[in-house]
Formats: sequence, structure tokens, C-alpha cells
Amino acid sequence: MSSGLLLAAPVAVAQIAGFVNPGLTESERRMITPVVIASGCLFYAGVAFAFLILAPAALGFFVHYAAAGAVESLWVTDLYFDFIFSLLLGTGLVFQLPVLQVALGRTGLVTSGQMLQAWRHVVVAATVMAAVLTPSTDALTQALLTVPIIGLYLGGVATVRLLEREGMVGRGREKETGWMNQINGEGVGGNGGGIQWMLQQKL
Repeated sequence: MSSGLLLAAPVAVAQIAGFVNPGLTESERRMITPVVIASGCLFYAGVAFAFLILAPAALGFFVHYAAAGAVESLWVTDLYFDFIFSLLLGTGLVFQLPVLQVALGRTGLVTSGQMLQAWRHVVVAATVMAAVLTPSTDALTQALLTVPIIGLYLGGVATVRLLEREGMVGRGREKETGWMNQINGEGVGGNGGGIQWMLQQKL
């Protein structure tokens, strides 16, 4: 069941996006499609990274620690699968960081320059996240997750910078402002014009 949840998570997101797709504008549809595709690819990449690299490294640390005679290892099937599932799911969610950055940059809330200026805080946050997600206490396993998180963040910054050069940021805020202006009657008939415009759209 855990494997099914991991495999079906991006598909569920795509289904939700398809459900709300008819209510979006043409520009919003063009934006949400690559976001959903990128989100699914990054999630699967995070799951694969955790399964192929993080999990063996963490389990290897535990086995080596027990072989040294420091502790006695007692393997429980339920706890083992819960550990693997939590690690895969957590890593897959962490790999959504560039998608979040693009969403913030696309709406104009944060610029690529502001993201780049916060790199010191990102390094600390990435280290803390890696320490929480990886159960082992060795620095190597934590570094295996810390470095990709920082790389994903820098990749998100580069993507936002590219969108800024193409003039594709801040449009969400501009559309919201224009919509509010129409409601308030600014540019659509003066006082009360916004309400009349809405009634005309209803009719």
C-alpha cells in the first residue's frame, strides 16, 4: 500500500489539476501544465534518490554500528517499512522546492535576487531538514541530502531568473489588480461601473 501511495501521489495531483483546469484562463493553463509535469518528475526523482542512495547509506550505517558491538540490532518488518516509506515520501516532498520557488517568483512575491541573498539561511535550513529526514547521525548521510537540497534551491533560483528575463513573472498580481479595479469601477464606467460590468457578465 505504501508503494501505491508513493506512485499515485503525482497522479492524484495531476487529476486535481485536470479538475480545476476548465475554470482557468488560457495563460493559467499554459502555466499549470509544466508545473504539474515538473512536480511529478521531481517527486519521482526524490523517491528514486532516497531509495537508491539515502536508504542504503542509512541502513549501512546502522548495520556497521551494530557490527561494531555498540548496540544490538533488532529488525522489525513493520518498523523497517515505515522507515523506508517516511524517508521516500519526505525526500520526494523536499524535491518540490523548485516548484515552490517558481510559484513564488511567477506571482512576483519573491525575486531571484532575494532568493539568492538568502543562501546562508537556505544552507542552515537544508542541514536541519537533512538531519530530520535521515535517521542516522553520521555526517555523510546528512550531506547526501543536504547537497541536493541546496542544488535544487539554486536550480529554482536560476529558473526564476530565466522567467524574469522572459518577462513571465508578476502577471498573477497584475491580473488580480486589474480584476479588483474592474470590480471597484476603475476604468469600467466610473462609480458603480464595476458592479454593472459584473451584472453584464452574468447576463
